[in-house]
Amino acid sequence: MNNNFRMERGFPQVMASHHKHDHIEVNYLVAGEVTYLYKGESVPVFKNMFTLFWAGLPQQLTYRS
Repeated sequence: MNNNFRMERGFPQVMASHHKHDHIEVNYLVAGEVTYLYKGESVPVFKNMFTLFWAGLPQQLTYRS
């Protein structure tokens, strides 16, 4: 069992295809807007919003402003 906690800062990139991880993902968007394709649904995320999701399901960033 991996009990590591990791935090990183980056700039989201539009993805050519979906991917998944074996952890919970928390994101905070400091500027702009992104759209995730998650569980077959488009999920818009706006500036100053948090997202929390199980990243073990396929996810894909499809839009970034």
